[in-house]
Amino acid sequence: METLRKSIAVFCAITFIFAGVAALFLFNFDQRAFTAETYQQAFAREDFYNKLPAIMADSMVSSGADQNQFPIQYDLELDTSNLTTEECAEQVIERLKYPPTVFKGLKT
Repeated sequence: METLRKSIAVFCAITFIFAGVAALFLFNFDQRAFTAETYQQAFAREDFYNKLPAIMADSMVSSGADQNQFPIQYDLELDTSNLTTEECAEQVIERLKYPPTVFKGLKT
């Protein structure tokens, strides 16, 4: 019985030591990982703010290539470069006279 008590005590002591070290590490990690300053420093160090416009442009251009695979469907498309405001409004009013059809093609 004495051996069992000592074994449990040793196990608890070792667990306590590991838990204490993990708690110290995770507390410091939490203090650094979830603050805005950490991310601001990392972004500034990697020159992210100057690269962001190029990243966004590449993203927009590459997402346009996927439209052939997954075409976007609309109930109404207006070419606002050729139509006047009144002509656009007339087309919208005409389209609103009947329910949308694009939702029928969507899968649930």
